[in-house]
Amino acid sequence: MTLREKQQEAETQGEDEEDDEEEDDDGEVPQDLGDDEDELDEDEGELLRRIAASRGGGDEDDDDDDDFWTEEEEAQTPIDPVDPYVFFAESMQACPPARAAALTAGMDSAAQGTVQELLVFAQAQAAQQRSSS
Repeated sequence: MTLREKQQEAETQGEDEEDDEEEDDDGEVPQDLGDDEDELDEDEGELLRRIAASRGGGDEDDDDDDDFWTEEEEAQTPIDPVDPYVFFAESMQACPPARAAALTAGMDSAAQGTVQELLVFAQAQAAQQRSSS
């Protein structure tokens, strides 16, 4: 018997064993294979209801938190005034020249050109911010 024939025989035996596992004694495939999933869904739902009830929420809508923040506070974050381009340029200028060179050394010429363009754009943004304030 060749190696290929042995592999084919092993594959067919494996398939027969899988078929035997799926069939009942009378040769039919059982219909109740998904019962465990239904039980998990029910248990999960019950758990979520108990957690909501323990927090005092239950099924009712909890809109009280909406009044806590004003519209202005919701619309602004602490980093909103920070211009990312200016921040990047200031960070690059604050680091030692050797480190800045090391950061860009692995880039191809197109990426290095993009970084240079970002630095020029950041300088223009910083100048515009200084003139408007």
